[in-house]
Amino acid sequence: MKDFSTYEADLAKLCNNRMLELHVLPTEKCNFRCVYCYETFEKGRMSPETRGGLKKLIDARADDLDILNISWFGGEPLAAADIVLELSQYAFERCAQSATDFKGTMTTNGWFLDRPMMADLNACGVRGFQITLDGPQELHDQTRVLGSGMGTFDRIWENLLAARDSDLEFSIMLRLHIRPSNMAQLLAWMPTLTSELLHDDRFSLLVKPIEHLGGPNDDIIDVFKGDEERHNAVAQFYDGLQGRVGYRDDILGKACYACRPNAWVIRSDGRLARCTVALESGRNTVGTLMPDGTLEIDHDKLRPWFKGLADLDEAVIGCPVQHIF
Repeated sequence: MKDFSTYEADLAKLCNNRMLELHVLPTEKCNFRCVYCYETFEKGRMSPETRGGLKKLIDARADDLDILNISWFGGEPLAAADIVLELSQYAFERCAQSATDFKGTMTTNGWFLDRPMMADLNACGVRGFQITLDGPQELHDQTRVLGSGMGTFDRIWENLLAARDSDLEFSIMLRLHIRPSNMAQLLAWMPTLTSELLHDDRFSLLVKPIEHLGGPNDDIIDVFKGDEERHNAVAQFYDGLQGRVGYRDDILGKACYACRPNAWVIRSDGRLARCTVALESGRNTVGTLMPDGTLEIDHDKLRPWFKGLADLDEAVIGCPVQHIF
């Protein structure tokens, strides 16, 4: 039975004005060309004007916040590592002045995340990472490749082992992509993944079925059919992992940032968006971060993204984009 007092309190956190979550794309370019990717890589590095606007936004909000979370996304955010470090250091220091809890996180392909980079990010508060593996080398290197077509597993794995062997404070969620054709091999690989990384409590596992998200290769990528098939496939990987499972089953874990009034996506050109998947849709662009740090918002385009909270519809809260487009 659902604990409604906890549920209502958690729903309130999704709208809490003393929390701010910014999903920032310092560049929308990427050095990878994963076969299932949906991005177009048309936008480059964030301009000095947009970076200045982000700093002023942080200045304007920091004193009124309990928590500021900057979540770096791309493209590949570490392809613009200098911007990530510049803005993270600024936010880290500004939050320290106002006793605001600063949390820096990042979705990265792991290619540039070597030990020195980990240390630099750690020093400015960026300590949470999501890194994708598509399995052992023979599987991973078929789907997660450089622009040249070269495989990427060896370097990512080397960086993960270097992080494991360090004394740095971090959390790495390993995102394991599954589909019907690789299930058996991935399940067979789980003991290696557990013994090498998941025994360390700084690592956790998120198992994610591949989906068709509008990429050019959707027609040739096999996917699970329906929620039940996806759920049954995922469950096999979590058996026995206990605390190393990288997902939450409560409303805070299920809620997409796109549905939350206290979360924004800031693209490299300063556009404000809600979703990091539907980047090319005009409905996803709901405003602009101005150079003075203010948000110029189109409220008519923004309003539908909050429908799940208004209706308490958990399906819409979990993925509002499916109910808007």
